[in-house]
Amino acid sequence: MLRCKFTVVTLLAITFLVGVAHAQFGASVQGTVTDKSGAVVSGATVTVTDQATGVSHSSVTDASGFYRINELPPGKYRVDVSAASFEKSAQSDVDVSAERPTPVNIIMKTGSN
Repeated sequence: MLRCKFTVVTLLAITFLVGVAHAQFGASVQGTVTDKSGAVVSGATVTVTDQATGVSHSSVTDASGFYRINELPPGKYRVDVSAASFEKSAQSDVDVSAERPTPVNIIMKTGSN
């Protein structure tokens, strides 16, 4: 009986700790991609890369030019954006903090990828 209680308590503790660890990755990067005139750029590919680990996550802007990439560990990120008929855009050293969205709005220049 004591062994069974120990196992149940251990499993509950592990479940709690996994939940707490997952909550630590509630950071995100979000923003709007526009051109120089302020027109939104829909269908742009946005990739955020953790500068310490090299791990990348991607998203595509919606019809309003908005993107959001969730569940990022806090750290410094590079944000790369590409879209047809526009020059690639990059922003390094974006500081992403835990439990809040980090705004990164991108203005793209007309040109070729």
